[in-house]
Amino acid sequence: MVRSAPAPSTNQLVRCDVDWLGRRGGNLKSRSTVLCTLGLLTSLATVLPPSASSSAATSSHRVFYLDLHVGQCAIGPSGSAKYVQVVPCSNPSHDLEVYLVTHGGWSRSTRPSNAVINSRARQICLSNFQRIFGAAIKTPYGYRDYFPDAGAETVKYADRVSCSLTRWPTIGSMGQGTHFHVA
Repeated sequence: MVRSAPAPSTNQLVRCDVDWLGRRGGNLKSRSTVLCTLGLLTSLATVLPPSASSSAATSSHRVFYLDLHVGQCAIGPSGSAKYVQVVPCSNPSHDLEVYLVTHGGWSRSTRPSNAVINSRARQICLSNFQRIFGAAIKTPYGYRDYFPDAGAETVKYADRVSCSLTRWPTIGSMGQGTHFHVA
């Protein structure tokens, strides 16, 4: 399921149990893991600074939308397409900047409705952006979340949730570099 939404004007939605996140000179601290409690949902998330991403972020290639990694920039799918073009963040045409890939907390056999997943994904993406970067997402930015559709995608990816920064409400190219620090 692909969904884009503006960032809300509300404050942090959840409290993370470990307060290791933040910026140091505009960059994240080293690779870390954080445990967040989202109501009854517990999510274990691995977060990497964009500068620590793999060499995949420096070459252009197509990947399935649920195979994006933290730190990658991409040109998102259009319409019902489910493949994105991973490009270097220096490519001004990118319109996605992945900042979180985590688990939503449901099982393969008891996948909730899309409405429930949409609500959880929104909470996960927005609260973690605020935790990681120290502020809520502001206009002209928003987020895009990805999670598996019911069926074969859920069998393969279970409860994966991927969160990306994007432009909102006018979706389009973000320009050269990453924009987490200005969003």
